[in-house]
Amino acid sequence: MTTSTKIRRTTAADLPALATLAHAAFGPDEGPEIAALLHGLLGHPIVAGGHPQALSLAAADLAGRVCGHVLFTPVQLAPAPTPAVPAAILAPLAVDPALQRQGLGRRLAREGLAQLRDSGTALVFVLGDPRYYTRLGFAPAARWGLQPQHAIPAAHADAWMVQALQPGVLERLAAGGTTRRVVCTGMLGEARYWGP
Repeated sequence: MTTSTKIRRTTAADLPALATLAHAAFGPDEGPEIAALLHGLLGHPIVAGGHPQALSLAAADLAGRVCGHVLFTPVQLAPAPTPAVPAAILAPLAVDPALQRQGLGRRLAREGLAQLRDSGTALVFVLGDPRYYTRLGFAPAARWGLQPQHAIPAAHADAWMVQALQPGVLERLAAGGTTRRVVCTGMLGEARYWGP
């Protein structure tokens, strides 16, 4: 049961367990790439330096084994709005296959979103399954003129989503009619993570 898991911030000592989890959750094809992405992002100076939009949470079972993880990293909007809009992207979200479909991923994401809201984050983006992420409050980002850093195939355009954590921010951004690109931190900005 996921109710027996505790959610906490990760530390550098968790990296091997996070890599193992990524391999298990994403399988032999994507797991190694996701593990490498985690290593690169968690070691990036902006993320490791305690940026307010950087948040790494793990779910651990009663034995202390990491069985879930969510990572949020800072993004910039280009062109930059005035005043600035603090924003992050959720990527990746991983849950041990034995605990999937029990709500642990939702718990991790919701806890992360709540902590980011409390830290003053205004927007959170995600590239993922709309059937899953719309239940967490995300909606297609293109309607607000917010484009991903790299092109996404048209068939998956609804997978690029945003959630406002502060009232009125999306409406303010859209009011100017400016299309903005979301620029990610470190490795997540590389085109290979955005392709089909």
